[in-house]
Amino acid sequence: MSSFEQIASLTVSVDYHKERLDVFLFDCFFKERQVSKSSLGKTIQYSNGENSKYRFLYNDEETNKPALKLRHGDVVIVKERKEKTTTASSESSSSEQLSVASNTTEENAASSSTTSDAIMPENIPLNILFEDDFLIVLDKPKFMTVHPSLKPKPRNTTGTLVNALLFHTNGKLSTCGSCEEHYRPGIVHRLDRDTSGIMVVAKDDETHLALKKLFENKNVGDENNEDKITRYYQALVENELNQSEGRIEIYIKRHHSMPSKREVTNNALETGAKLSITEYKEQKTFPVNNLTGCKVLTLVRCKLLTGSKYLRNV
Repeated sequence: MSSFEQIASLTVSVDYHKERLDVFLFDCFFKERQVSKSSLGKTIQYSNGENSKYRFLYNDEETNKPALKLRHGDVVIVKERKEKTTTASSESSSSEQLSVASNTTEENAASSSTTSDAIMPENIPLNILFEDDFLIVLDKPKFMTVHPSLKPKPRNTTGTLVNALLFHTNGKLSTCGSCEEHYRPGIVHRLDRDTSGIMVVAKDDETHLALKKLFENKNVGDENNEDKITRYYQALVENELNQSEGRIEIYIKRHHSMPSKREVTNNALETGAKLSITEYKEQKTFPVNNLTGCKVLTLVRCKLLTGSKYLRNV
């Protein structure tokens, strides 16, 4: 027998006013449990089923609608199925059920393992800046994908940073960052394929979780705080800057017609709008003649103060 026990009570902040239920739950709870966005939507949709692992309450009423729009101040409760000890009279039946469940779990695990085992180590040179028994700091080159994807069908299964790391470490990498859709041993954070830059890789789960916490605390304290990671990007922008340094505070949301991009919105309460804060400082200018209407490129150093992504895609 089983019952559902409350494992989280989440109050909707102003940042998630008019946001979807699945987006809110992923950002505020399930991301830490290594549940992918796509699988979370299905989990919510089928949460009323007999074998569902979770139940979801919206303002004390059960819901199975991933696209439910939330309001500031709403309360979302997550319940998880907990198995109860059965009576002696039903032990035999329960044993059979558990045996079947165990076999199914083992088969699923074997299937998952077979899929991830297909990702082979590859002798790809790495620019390693630092390495010890716990982590690796490296400079990822541009045009290198960080990790393979397994579902809905395998993609980028060769030539990735993960392929190179598996070879370099002989498979000694953290495992808690992987999920059924993405195989990413050791990967604590990511960079886009076309972006070069420094990445930190974990060799064990304890180090992985500690590093992840540091990245989450990136906006806390000063730059000399050892419990904080500060991220900087360098970017080339067209033309000269009106101010050599400054601070950009804007709200960004998913583009209305191109989901892979973002657009600026002046309405902080608009669905999906998230605050993005970036400090910038001019480093150098370069005269150019080969860009239509542009005579100067400016090299800018950007300091990211929030976790909002895709400022570069606006």
